[in-house]
Amino acid sequence: MDYVLGVDIGSQGTKGVVLDENLDVVARLTMPFDIPPTWCGIAEGDAEEIWWGAFKAVWHNLSNSFAIPGKKIAGIGCSSFGPCLVPLSAEGRPTRAAMLYSDARARNEARYINKRLGIDRIRDMGRNGVNPYSIAAKLLWLKNHEPESFEKTALLLTGANYIVYKLTDMHVVDYSQGALLAPFYNYTRKAWHTGTCDALGVDVDLLPALRGAEEIAGYVTAKAAEETDLPAGTPVVVSCSDGMAELVSAGGGNNGTAILIYGNTGAIIVPAGAPPPIEDLVVTPHPVRRDQDLVVGVMETAGALTKWFTANFAVAERESECNTGVSAYQVLSAEAEGVPAGSEGLIVIPLFSGERTPMENAMARGLVAGLTLSHTRSHLYRALLEGIAYGFKDHLDLIEDCGISISRIIALGGGSQSDVWVQIVTDVTGRRQFVPTMPTGSDIGAAYLAAIGIGLTDDLEGITARIISDSREVMVNRHTSTVYKSQYEIYQYLHEVATQGTRDKAHPDSNGS
Repeated sequence: MDYVLGVDIGSQGTKGVVLDENLDVVARLTMPFDIPPTWCGIAEGDAEEIWWGAFKAVWHNLSNSFAIPGKKIAGIGCSSFGPCLVPLSAEGRPTRAAMLYSDARARNEARYINKRLGIDRIRDMGRNGVNPYSIAAKLLWLKNHEPESFEKTALLLTGANYIVYKLTDMHVVDYSQGALLAPFYNYTRKAWHTGTCDALGVDVDLLPALRGAEEIAGYVTAKAAEETDLPAGTPVVVSCSDGMAELVSAGGGNNGTAILIYGNTGAIIVPAGAPPPIEDLVVTPHPVRRDQDLVVGVMETAGALTKWFTANFAVAERESECNTGVSAYQVLSAEAEGVPAGSEGLIVIPLFSGERTPMENAMARGLVAGLTLSHTRSHLYRALLEGIAYGFKDHLDLIEDCGISISRIIALGGGSQSDVWVQIVTDVTGRRQFVPTMPTGSDIGAAYLAAIGIGLTDDLEGITARIISDSREVMVNRHTSTVYKSQYEIYQYLHEVATQGTRDKAHPDSNGS
């Protein structure tokens, strides 16, 4: 029996999974590592040592721990965070550290692009706008501030496709990530726009070839085979970002089904036919279905906040995890469950690293309001979960206001295993959620892409049906939902207060220098 390998390079660790021909899990593991937090808008990662090293390490551990020989791997898929900028030399070596999805230093460059091309023109052509988080803005920042690195840059890639490049020497990216390279991407033609590249002084040859995420990008090279112990000639699919891979792990979604990802960042993905540009959200092609587009929202900090909280306010619990077998998150969740809905007046505005959608504001900062001497650690943790839930509600309401109906929500990501958090989000949004009991995740989605690419399956609808039938349904508590409705109005007011004077919509009022 042959297998497919799926690997996800994440912000808190690397996940790897091996599936058999029936798409059942044969082996799965996670290897933790930490990416340094964003500081003053700067967020970087080491693509060669950390990401490529993590890919090799997770495969070696899967192979050795579960006695899976490399020759049994018939296809490989990868995913990773995005949008990030990985600039490579002609020899394929990074010319600098990768600029991560949360890197927002390119504010002037975003303004310059919008002024040079016009915001309306950018959206008409590519469906999406340009902001400091955009790859295009990062690329111009590199050109303006590190010209030596820019001059050495011959290839531009993202996280997942850097691993594909290391495996195959192929310079490719999928359409769903291509759309994140606005304004270089022509959405209608699914091709790069050379006129835009010329206008911004960017050589179109820097940009990778565009393909479907499930298409074969290339095959493991002899050099990669020597480094990884994977057989030369093994097919590798183009792959996609972690959020898109997570979507695929749930069957790719369909109209009316929203995917809520409780990850390091919070993501909301809704299949929506062929939506128009939506100013405060992202529109992107489906990674697999060519006739389907997606509306996407991304909250800069979701699980990152719970991680920050445990690191600073649950030190003893983290130190005792190995001895007790109980994680700090479990302890805090149990405490939060004992706190009344609304955290007895405590409200957190979760803008601890700025925000991407639905209000792009790299300079926004978090806020804790209503704190009294009667509040405890448990109150603060629950208020943090509630604040993220209010952010999810902002997105879902905006999507429905655009005429896109949402009939059900599938909860994915590590945070979806927290019963109290999922219930909070259900009650805040007033929408029931389905929490899968069968394995899901970006590594599973990457493996599914490999399975599609080599012809093992093409039945995403069947996967969706299995997900729903095997899910735990979380219903709305009407009493709690009423409490949150009044609390949400206060949240909206405080959100406005927290962001006054920090708005940075990358308007065309700077020369980009």
